[in-house]
Amino acid sequence: MVWRLWSMKESVYKVYIQKGGERAFIPSKIECFITSQTEGYALLNNKKYYLFVSGIDVSHELEQKRFQDKIIEIC
Repeated sequence: MVWRLWSMKESVYKVYIQKGGERAFIPSKIECFITSQTEGYALLNNKKYYLFVSGIDVSHELEQKRFQDKIIEIC
């Protein structure tokens, strides 16, 4: 759960920088919300970033999940 939230924050931060945002250490300013096992959204500076999870791996008898969040829409 913690890694999923962190990867959501990281994904939003990367888009924020690509769109001209100022580089800074701002994880506390990015609010993340998980709406289902594969979807969620984040808020940063009054913008909403919709995310979905891809790349779920299951190997051997242990279930190992690797979350790679993708931003699908920015409002």
